Amino acid sequence: MTQSGGYRNLVTRSQLELAHKMLATSNLRQFIPCEEHYDNPTSDIVVSTNETWNINMRIYSNVIVKKDATLTITCKVLVPEQGVITVEQGGRLIVNGGTVTRANTGSPTQFWRTIAAHGNPNNQAQGAVVRVINNGFIEGAVVGVTTGGCLAHYQICG
Repeated sequence: MTQSGGYRNLVTRSQLELAHKMLATSNLRQFIPCEEHYDNPTSDIVVSTNETWNINMRIYSNVIVKKDATLTITCKVLVPEQGVITVEQGGRLIVNGGTVTRANTGSPTQFWRTIAAHGNPNNQAQGAVVRVINNGFIEGAVVGVTTGGCLAHYQICG
């Protein structure tokens, strides 16, 4: 792509980010089947600072919430089949009135995997935090939240 005419086999990062945002947040998302499994860590969405997702969207990869970061979801997030949201030790996921559910192009028998909350089995204060508040909702997963045997804080509030 080029602004000065001619042909170029290059898509800039900003052009790619704009295309991804349009596929994730516009009504185009309903036409993009998500049949591939995203087991490639380079395609993961990494949340390393505090973020609020407040625009209904479909994600096409796994999500990792890093230590000392908070991801707050106040909208509807469609997760791909076999997708995982990982909350690392010291990270926080807050579903505040939002919904985390399966992608709408999947069949009723296709599920996303889980929210995996990691922690330190020797120190609960170092665990991951997953909060579902203000009528937030987690649905369409094989298991809503798992702790993998480690201590994590999971709380549902009305």
